[in-house]
Amino acid sequence: MTDTAAPLPAQLRHLIESDPAAARQAIDGLLLELHSLTTTATRTARKTGVNLEQAGRALRRVDGAVVLLHEAADLLLGALADTGRTRT
Repeated sequence: MTDTAAPLPAQLRHLIESDPAAARQAIDGLLLELHSLTTTATRTARKTGVNLEQAGRALRRVDGAVVLLHEAADLLLGALADTGRTRT
């Protein structure tokens, strides 16, 4: 397993190379966390004067980005996990 003190990109790189299925799960967790932070970010933005329409547009972009990143991870890491290959 990866060293918990290692920077996140290094941990992900290790997982991608050694266990693509585990890397997919880790990325899914990160994307879920990113999505869950939108509530806090929206509250902070509203305090600084961002109106609801602007906040809504930003939230839609975050939602769209999460979907795209999830699909990309499924395609890239799923192909590695399904074939048992690792990155060279």
